[in-house]
Amino acid sequence: MYDLHCYARKTHKYRAGWTGWDDWDYLTTLRVTPLRSAREPLGFDDGGTYVQYVRLPAGVNRKAKARIIRSIEDTISGTGCKHQYDCCGCASHRATVRSISRRDLLIHTSVSFNY
Repeated sequence: MYDLHCYARKTHKYRAGWTGWDDWDYLTTLRVTPLRSAREPLGFDDGGTYVQYVRLPAGVNRKAKARIIRSIEDTISGTGCKHQYDCCGCASHRATVRSISRRDLLIHTSVSFNY
């Protein structure tokens, strides 16, 4: 288990690689299970697919739950690539979060490489 510090992205002025320049609000810190492989990589540009689970604190209402789900996706998804050329090999992460019970969430993360 590890701590995931969740931030809600308030502005969308900057593209991938520069999203850190946008305005973000800290929401919460959640305990997340370690990544488990759900699908092995297929080729050199595919990094595979991974799953992990998180349990929300007791008493979170629907509106807060939806905001936390979006913040998890915003926090995990993206790339740090700032190259001005293609085929640099940088990793991109795309996270989707699905509610599997009132308090439990499934995080599904796909990784790809820019080749």
